[in-house]
Amino acid sequence: MGRGESALTEQGKRQVAATARRLAAERRRVAAIYTSPLPRARETAAGIGQAVGLDPIPLDDLREIDFGRLDGLTLAEMAAQHPALYARWQDKTDTDFAWPGGERRGDFFRRVAAACDQILARHPQGRIAVVGHGGTIRAALAHLLPEQLAEWWAYALDNCGITELAWENETARMVVLNDTRHLEEKNMPTITVPTYYFEQPGPQNSAQTLDAARRRAEELGLQTVLVASTTGATGAQAVAAFQQQQVVVVTHSTGFEAPNVQELQAEHRAAIEAGGGQILTCQHALGGVNRAVRKKMGTYLTDEIIAYTLRTFGQGVKVCLEIAMMAADAGLVRVGEPCVAVAGTEGGADTAVVLVPANAQSFFDLRVLEILAKPHGR
Repeated sequence: MGRGESALTEQGKRQVAATARRLAAERRRVAAIYTSPLPRARETAAGIGQAVGLDPIPLDDLREIDFGRLDGLTLAEMAAQHPALYARWQDKTDTDFAWPGGERRGDFFRRVAAACDQILARHPQGRIAVVGHGGTIRAALAHLLPEQLAEWWAYALDNCGITELAWENETARMVVLNDTRHLEEKNMPTITVPTYYFEQPGPQNSAQTLDAARRRAEELGLQTVLVASTTGATGAQAVAAFQQQQVVVVTHSTGFEAPNVQELQAEHRAAIEAGGGQILTCQHALGGVNRAVRKKMGTYLTDEIIAYTLRTFGQGVKVCLEIAMMAADAGLVRVGEPCVAVAGTEGGADTAVVLVPANAQSFFDLRVLEILAKPHGR
């Protein structure tokens, strides 16, 4: 996060060129271009301006929020170095939140709102292009779409994605959010990753799943592998397979099968620990006290609804996301840094994903980057 002076990367330049070509080719002509004065935004606006024959107009209030002394840190670094500040930052309704030595969130919203009002006053009609930053665009949407104010942080925005609003009768209407079709060109970089789809779920797929996960972890330089294991057999197999990564084996909670019963077998525990693996036993992220309500009263609450929704991608995918939250909450994997998660559908391992973990309280920050293996149709 930051407002640094770095220039566009080669990929960024290709994205700008694709965006400029699209805007120049569209029937509705762009009447004016406004831009943040920060370097990457100016370079982006210049590329678009050259394509449509306009000189971009810098507007200081379109700058990204001032991160103060934390400028340049990643969110993971912020969480590790300033946990109390990170916890407060996560409350997106807190307009009094301020970056140390930087800008207050409410002040940032007000100046972006002033920029929007200024542009609309100058151009009550016509198509206007505004080049900003992720925070700037979200703040603008919060101002122009006040009925969706609570969702301002949830807007997904990609570099050079096009978000379009229609302004009619002093009211904004969303036309499109984060349209990136113009970036899907043959010359745009792509990542090709093999995915294994197994005809049947089960432990017969464990060796191939773990091998696929190991190879991808090594290719990406990932340091942590999360493995769901009930008896510990898959965990022991994983510790043997992953020689260059830290393996975290996540078990069922004690009492999951029956009161006072822990299903992790002593011989497998010994093998995991002897191989340098870590073992995590704790409450399931998507099946804690809410499950007691379901068993007692016959009704489902939020965590189990989320679990059933994730199962539409397969039981193993649901478990991969769940153990990522459990490991993050236990401090055994770093939030915001990619890792590999491995799980199974009917014993063993048949599902593997690359994901970015999040704490359970920040579930919607969790990201699945790649699916490496899963049963077909399960």
